[in-house]
Amino acid sequence: MDVHIQEELCNNGRDNVTQPFSLQQKNMNTYLQLYEPEIISIQDDIEQYEGESNDITFQNSENEITNLRVGCIFNSWKNVNTIMEVYGKKHGFTTIKKRLIRHEDGNIKHCSFGCEFGGRYQPKKLVDINKHRDRKSKCQQCTWNANFNCPQNFQNIVLTTFNNSYNHVLFPNTEEYSPKYQYIPDEVLEEIQFLTKHGNLLINTQQKLLRAKFPTLSILDCDLINAIQKYKVKADVTHDASHLLKMLIQYKSNDPGYTCSQN
Repeated sequence: MDVHIQEELCNNGRDNVTQPFSLQQKNMNTYLQLYEPEIISIQDDIEQYEGESNDITFQNSENEITNLRVGCIFNSWKNVNTIMEVYGKKHGFTTIKKRLIRHEDGNIKHCSFGCEFGGRYQPKKLVDINKHRDRKSKCQQCTWNANFNCPQNFQNIVLTTFNNSYNHVLFPNTEEYSPKYQYIPDEVLEEIQFLTKHGNLLINTQQKLLRAKFPTLSILDCDLINAIQKYKVKADVTHDASHLLKMLIQYKSNDPGYTCSQN
């Protein structure tokens, strides 16, 4: 605190009994003017802190995600989708959208997320028993769910209900094997196409290059092989011996008197 302000405070505390009311009011207005900018600054910091604490986000790392709780506020549905995906990856399961409701103007009103192992298996068997297939289902009636709502004319999205309980084993490496995360983005496919057509690189080399350029991406070997085969340059078989033999056989079948001689 400034020295002259501290002295005025001390004097005011010592003389406030004997000073007239008008003089005390004048001193009080002076102190309010001195401290008003500081109070506004503190209030701005408080509002900024509350805004940052209510809006759960993560930046550049999945470890920075905050634990979800009822009452959390989000500023966009994009953030909600991102948080749900990262939350599932971090805790070892896959989150999926179960229900989506929109307002009359088309904006999203309600979105419900659940676990991929949720729900009850309902077989769709035919009457003919010979056409039945005995297979297992991953539906285990998992009760994990999270409901988000955005009322009409309301800018923020609120987490209204959250059931954070499971009835199955959690897998830390679910990102590597869950079908939801096996989608290869278009940007990565373009890179694979370039490396395959212009570099003719093997899978091991392409894996190293893709990991260096896309460090957060996880691609299974089988998916990468399928992508490479899709863009692989096909060899020209016009002058291949097997192609020539097939062509001669075709000529022979069309014309029984056709002969071929070698000089």
